[in-house]
Amino acid sequence: MDEKYKKLLLECTCLEWDEGNRDKNWIKHKVTSSECEQMFFNQPLIVNLDEKHSRGEIRYYALRHTDLNRKLFIVFTKN
Repeated sequence: MDEKYKKLLLECTCLEWDEGNRDKNWIKHKVTSSECEQMFFNQPLIVNLDEKHSRGEIRYYALRHTDLNRKLFIVFTKN
């Protein structure tokens, strides 16, 4: 993982979920918030800036697998 994204993630102390996205992830993709969170603790984790969708806020995307080896693509922001 690029060092600037590694530093970005190391600065985070918790994960917060938007109420609408929590429900949407389960309804649309059958993925729980805790399953999404697992990928931040598994290696290797691929993180990059989502320039195409970063209009009102800086967005990032991450690619990795969960503990059950489900491959996920998630988009997130950092507060």
